Amino acid sequence: MALSKPKNLRGPKFSKSSSYVAIAATALCITSPALAEDETAPPEFQQDETITPVNVADTVMFADQSADPITGLNPATLDAMASKAQQQGPLTKEEIEMMKNLATSVFAGDFLTIGAGVGMVPSYQGSDNYVLFPAPQIVGQVDGFQFAAVGPGLSVDLIREKPLDRINIIAGPLIRGNLNRVIRSQINDPVVEALGDLDVAIEVGGRFGVGITGVLSRFDTLSFTTNVAFDVAGAHGGMVVTPSINYRRPIGKATFFRASVSTEWADGDYTDYYFGIDGAGSIASGLPTFTGGSGFNSVSGNILLTHDLSGNAFDGGWGVFGLVSLSRLREDAAASPITSIRGDADQAILAGGVTYTF
Repeated sequence: MALSKPKNLRGPKFSKSSSYVAIAATALCITSPALAEDETAPPEFQQDETITPVNVADTVMFADQSADPITGLNPATLDAMASKAQQQGPLTKEEIEMMKNLATSVFAGDFLTIGAGVGMVPSYQGSDNYVLFPAPQIVGQVDGFQFAAVGPGLSVDLIREKPLDRINIIAGPLIRGNLNRVIRSQINDPVVEALGDLDVAIEVGGRFGVGITGVLSRFDTLSFTTNVAFDVAGAHGGMVVTPSINYRRPIGKATFFRASVSTEWADGDYTDYYFGIDGAGSIASGLPTFTGGSGFNSVSGNILLTHDLSGNAFDGGWGVFGLVSLSRLREDAAASPITSIRGDADQAILAGGVTYTF
């Protein structure tokens, strides 16, 4: 059914807000270089066009036969990595240098990346008004277990990465807060504000998938993951499933690139809570009634770049990041008057900030 937009449509507005952080956090999965690489990829060396495995411990100048305090790898393990590299073909000089960097990288052991940024997002899911949002993030690794706290959420990978494996399994818990339309005054649309504010949803579930290293180059990673989360706070009371495909690779020593595409499936409880309009809401807002059902509510794509300010991302320190994300609402999320009359099915997120790794 074609619906026309009321005359009091307003242009984009910009203000500080946290009402849409949950959506931004989903896109803003800032990943440190360690999570973008296989930091223990197998080395091999080329000399006068003759490829032979060498003792990598000598190459990175390990002084003795004990495990290196930075990488935690002993010479036997490093030699095994060199032997495995021979099976994959010769390395270029640039790849040899990258192997050295990875072997002594701050990301080879326990590390922590702390970041802070700011960005612009729609004031609610489906809005055509944009607001500023804070973008704090913490990413790290402890004893081989990786974790990420981005926006109002936390995920942990409970499967340790194995240095010599090309394929790694991803599995672990996640918890996040959905702040969509939680604060009425920050919705920035008087008609949608008339529908009232919503409760904070606490979504608990898991993240599962597989990562493949060495797809287009020795140091890139292609991963397939799915997030499954359920509201346990009694807000929407529904389920959200988010499959995604991510591709990550380094660009030189200082810059890392990530691109991802994802889609979101939600059940009827979720969709009706955020996009439905009951009789009382229709009277208060003037919008027609609408009931949301289950389906694929959106499809998204984003590009993330991180850059180390010293020119060497492997030694930690200060860096910057930038994110561009575009998504399109679909099915009932797009058909809802909240989107089709008052907002826009096309959604964008722009963000940037600084990070520090140690």
